[in-house]
Amino acid sequence: MTPAEAKQPDTYLEIVHPYGGKRYPAHIFDLNQGIAWIEYGWASDDPLAAPNNPIHMVEGKVEATRDGQWQIQSEDGLVTIRTMAISRYEDDSIIIKLSELSEGDRALARERIEASLNIKLPPHQ
Repeated sequence: MTPAEAKQPDTYLEIVHPYGGKRYPAHIFDLNQGIAWIEYGWASDDPLAAPNNPIHMVEGKVEATRDGQWQIQSEDGLVTIRTMAISRYEDDSIIIKLSELSEGDRALARERIEASLNIKLPPHQ
């Protein structure tokens, strides 16, 4: 399973980037070598609530590690991706906050990512 396959409407992912910190994709797309995503808030009707830069890409080989996790060794360093689940062992408040936000339309998210990054996502997305 890839990160894009794992991201479903009731599943949340956390991406930890060496420079960007923790990120939460509303939509994520697999690249031939890497991932591209758009963060929650991108589709907000309130421009003040939308993130300044909601579109991101990491290039490198995506490798599954364990328990629904992946890593990408990028030019910036190691990027990790994990599925988030409500459990008694982790703080579920971020999941509750994310569940209250709109993911927006996936086809429109795809168009925005392609236009912003000047790339063409693989067609099977």
